[in-house]
Amino acid sequence: MNITNYVVDDSEIKLFHGRISLKFDYSIVNADENIYRYLGTNSGRAFTALIHPEDLPDFYECVEHSAQEPQYLLMRFLSVDEKYRMVYVIMRKNSQSIDMEIVDIANNHKKYDLFRNTVFKCKKLMNYSENVFFEYFYDSRTINIYEYVNERSVIDFNRNIDELYDEVMKDKHYTSKQKQEFAVLYDGMVENRDHLSLTVD
Repeated sequence: MNITNYVVDDSEIKLFHGRISLKFDYSIVNADENIYRYLGTNSGRAFTALIHPEDLPDFYECVEHSAQEPQYLLMRFLSVDEKYRMVYVIMRKNSQSIDMEIVDIANNHKKYDLFRNTVFKCKKLMNYSENVFFEYFYDSRTINIYEYVNERSVIDFNRNIDELYDEVMKDKHYTSKQKQEFAVLYDGMVENRDHLSLTVD
C-alpha cells in the first residue's frame, strides 16, 4: 500500500506513541494525553468513526481475536485536523475493555532518524578519543569496557560483576586498598545509585 497521502508534514500534531482503552461499544473510556491531543474534539466520537472505512474489517477481526493473544494492525486513523495518518496498533482485550497502543509510523521514523544521526555523531567523536568507555547493564549485572576503532565498538572486557567481585576479593595480588576501591564500585553498581564518583586502580 502506498501511504504517501497519509504522511502529513504540515501539522504540529505528533502522536509518536499513545495508549487508549475502549468500552465494548467502541466509545473511548480512557486515553493518555498524547491521544487526546491527537484527537482533539474527535475524542467524543466512537472509535470506529475515526478509522478509515476500508480498514474497519481488519479492525473488527483484530478485536475478535485479541482476547486470545495480542493483535497487530496497520490502519488509517483520523486526527483533530480531519486528516488520516497511518498508525501501527497493538491491541489486547480483557473482560472490561479493549486496550491499544497506537504509534504514528511516519513521525516515529523521523524521530528515529534524528536519534540515529545523533548516535552517529557521538560515535565519530568517540572514535577520535584515546579513552576507553565503561558500561554497566543492570539486568544482566555485566560490566563492559570498550573502545572505538574505525567507528565501531571493540569490547576489551566483558564480565559479570558478581563473579568479578569474588575473584578480586580472593586474589592475593590486589592490595587491601584496591579491594576496598572495587567494593565501593561494586556497591554503587548493584545498588543502582544515581551518582557515583571514584577512582579505581
